[in-house]
Amino acid sequence: MTTHATHMSKRSWQKPQEHVGAGIVMTAMVWLVSRSVVTLRWPPARNPLHWEPSNWFAWDTSNYMSIALHGRTYGLCGTPGFPLPFVKSTVWCGTAAWFPGYPWIMALVHSFGIEILNSGVIVTNIALVVAIFLAWFGWARTLPLPRAFFILLLFAVFPGAAYNFAAFPMSLTLAFLVGALLAAKHRRYLVMALLLNCAGICYPSALFAIVGITIGLVILARTQDFATMAKRAAWGISGFASIVGLALHDQIAFGHYNAYLILHNEVSGANYFPGIPNFYLNENSLGAKGVTLLFIQLILAFALIFGALFLTWTTRNLDIDHAGDFLPALAGVAIALGLLAQGTAGAWNRSIVIAAPAALALRSLPLKYVVPLTMVTAAVTAIISVYLFRGTFI
Repeated sequence: MTTHATHMSKRSWQKPQEHVGAGIVMTAMVWLVSRSVVTLRWPPARNPLHWEPSNWFAWDTSNYMSIALHGRTYGLCGTPGFPLPFVKSTVWCGTAAWFPGYPWIMALVHSFGIEILNSGVIVTNIALVVAIFLAWFGWARTLPLPRAFFILLLFAVFPGAAYNFAAFPMSLTLAFLVGALLAAKHRRYLVMALLLNCAGICYPSALFAIVGITIGLVILARTQDFATMAKRAAWGISGFASIVGLALHDQIAFGHYNAYLILHNEVSGANYFPGIPNFYLNENSLGAKGVTLLFIQLILAFALIFGALFLTWTTRNLDIDHAGDFLPALAGVAIALGLLAQGTAGAWNRSIVIAAPAALALRSLPLKYVVPLTMVTAAVTAIISVYLFRGTFI
């Protein structure tokens, strides 16, 4: 009797757990484990109950804080409000080189009397929790419990995962992007377009995902009439509206619709392709080991992303009913190729994490493959994340 009950219990444990309560518990577990992976090699940040936002302050955090407090700025270096830069050849200065979506949410939280850096870290953690829960709801809810956990963990420890916890726009962008993909899966194209606009105004690399999703929508509608394909394309293209709006704002406010690009080029310098041996960052600050780790991260990310696309393509999941598998994979491919084309300006070490939804397209893999994939990814993330805390990764 006991043996039979135990057997039934094991089978029940392996079944999908589709109720929301199970999703909340799963989300909390994945968040905690992914945070433990990221902080494994940095003891001051390991304890999740110890709130110390300074652990999550990185180079560009100060710019996002400035935008949250004062708005985006743009002007000639050396004029009032714009001190002379370190690089004497720099002409234009300001914070218009960063997108305002994340700082807007920071400012909203700050309006309740919460210190600005605290506000930024609160936003990133809540956004990551939302992203994980949406990933569970859309992709892992119907999976057997062990496979659901490891697919979500693979999503959460995807290369660059340290920036999901830092005061950066990555997890917020990711939450909007996962929401948009979920909306597309259920053919809620207006919601998809709104969320794509939110993702695009948070971080520029999300624009590559919008390209991938637009192409994917057209491919998925290829068996239907031309009008349907055109509508799908229009919904995808409408995801760029927020960037058009930002350009119009910058033209009116700064006199340059391309202020972001002007300042970005001033800050970034030359764009290498793909920057060997200075792999998007200075080898002198990283050391040979750090550069090697970044190459490993690149190879791993590409393997996951293109593996997801290959899996969805070969299993013929290329109709609108399987958009949940194909669109995340294609969005990931678009991000990866876009970042590669950008060279140093792509900031591979952090931007690649918004391709994490591609990992969800691997959900049809047997558990015996998902577990080692997740373990290898977690190991690389644990090893490389320490550079964020050391202040090496910008």
